[in-house]
Amino acid sequence: MAVNLSFAACGFLGIYQLGVVGALQQHGQSLLGRLHACGGASAGSLVATVLLTAPHKLESCKDFTCRFADNVRRQALGAVTPGYDFMQELREGINEILPQDAHQG
Repeated sequence: MAVNLSFAACGFLGIYQLGVVGALQQHGQSLLGRLHACGGASAGSLVATVLLTAPHKLESCKDFTCRFADNVRRQALGAVTPGYDFMQELREGINEILPQDAHQG
């Protein structure tokens, strides 16, 4: 029986979803072997993309997510602090983790 996975939008709680992916990699190979489709929204879409295109980079993704969250927390007004470019930092992390052709899946 085919399995479909969907990861919800959840901001920095995506770290928990990355933990789910790690657990599936360690203990759920039979389920992943039946994976038909995988998707998500917002942070969940990034988790799904890592699972599908760069599963070997899961630890790097966890590390980036923690560093990114810490950096946002250090900003006076969080992600909306004037002069802080949230999207640029996110783009840099995505470029570091995902293969260049991840969008062509």
